Amino acid sequence: MNLSKKDLVMLQIIEAYEEKSNVEFCTIIKQKIGILLELMETLVEDEIQVEDGQGWSESLIQKLCLHAVTLMELEKGVKLPYGKEQKELLVADKPSIRLLLRAVIECYLTFNYLFIENVPDKEKRFRIKVWQYSGINQRIHFDMNSEEGKLRQKNERPEWERLRNEIIKSDCFELYKSAEKEKILKGLKPRLFNSWSNLILRSGLRKSLFNRTYSFHSNYSHSEFLSIQQIKAGILKYDSNEKQKYELQLLHYLVVRCIFDIQILFPSLVEHYNKIDEDIRTEMQMVNMIATEKPDYSKW
Repeated sequence: MNLSKKDLVMLQIIEAYEEKSNVEFCTIIKQKIGILLELMETLVEDEIQVEDGQGWSESLIQKLCLHAVTLMELEKGVKLPYGKEQKELLVADKPSIRLLLRAVIECYLTFNYLFIENVPDKEKRFRIKVWQYSGINQRIHFDMNSEEGKLRQKNERPEWERLRNEIIKSDCFELYKSAEKEKILKGLKPRLFNSWSNLILRSGLRKSLFNRTYSFHSNYSHSEFLSIQQIKAGILKYDSNEKQKYELQLLHYLVVRCIFDIQILFPSLVEHYNKIDEDIRTEMQMVNMIATEKPDYSKW
């Protein structure tokens, strides 16, 4: 069987990953997180002007990176006080790792949906406003006890009213039925009427990798019987040389996807990206293709 250069490089990358322990693989992911954050920092250093609402993309990326780093710390094992003598038992906290991966997936999907998906700018602005409005709507209707909290609610109400009025006046709002409009204005649909599974499809992520995984990890978020069953079966056993790195691979895919996505959002970053070592860029390009449902091989 004749393999192309692309196929050979992809196989080499996959084999190199498989040989590493989970802890070693975390070092590779942290390198990509460093690249992602460095590119985001370039926006500040170069004083690049961002359009209205785009500034929130930076906070979403930061949130994703925080979850990612914490997830990788858990790969080192956590210590539980055990027994009458309270001896520390090193365990693999797979439940928390899977909870955090679910959060990373949701963070990426929100970022992609708001800022990257190829839809008209008018629709993007509408999505961002609905997302912001839903969050502020939730906070100003909290039952606050402190004076500080009540003051914050009062100060945010003008922004809530502004967003509400702009949503109502938007042409995009008119595309929805009366019942749907009511739900939007109640702040119940921050991503409009998209399920997480639907957002996976819209994002272009490889469905076979992410769709079932997200559904499976939701069991851990909601403490369904399957998650408890797996804990009872012994998934907490820690092995420093473990190489079953499925969660880490998905995390790696998402961090690399963000590196490519922010160049779509901020084209001026392409110049900075091209200064990265060529071997690293080749590796990331292949990782991005693996993570993508319909990769564009013409860019290879």
